[in-house]
Amino acid sequence: MNMRKVNRLTILLSSLILLQTGALRAHTELSEIVPAEGAVINMPLSALELNFNADVRLLRLALLHAGQHSIDIGFNPTADTKRQFVVPLTNLQQGQYEVEWTIMGADGHTMDGSSDFTLTSDAMSAHGNHMQNMQSEDTSDMGHSEHGHAH
Repeated sequence: MNMRKVNRLTILLSSLILLQTGALRAHTELSEIVPAEGAVINMPLSALELNFNADVRLLRLALLHAGQHSIDIGFNPTADTKRQFVVPLTNLQQGQYEVEWTIMGADGHTMDGSSDFTLTSDAMSAHGNHMQNMQSEDTSDMGHSEHGHAH
């Protein structure tokens, strides 16, 4: 090999190594959260959704009400890796909430994040009206066995 080919080969290999190193340093990040950061929600909230730009392990997920007490959302960490996590929510009171999470990317690094949202009294009214409508429908269906009610 002549010196010119050696230099080209060295440059090519160096470039490949730099590209690989850059790819390894690229960290996973949250691409979307629902409800969105700072959202003011005026209707019932049925789920919390976190979407990441790569497969991750969700190590910790906490929901705090008014920055004080943790709400039990039934989260249990697993070894599963995925891009989207959806956690059902029920019976949230009005007020400010903070979502906190810890993930582990494919590179083994852990990352923490948080986001907040607010539920207004309108959300509670809408939830109450929805529950009243469901109860009204349920009681008006009494005596109709096709709805699967036990008698």
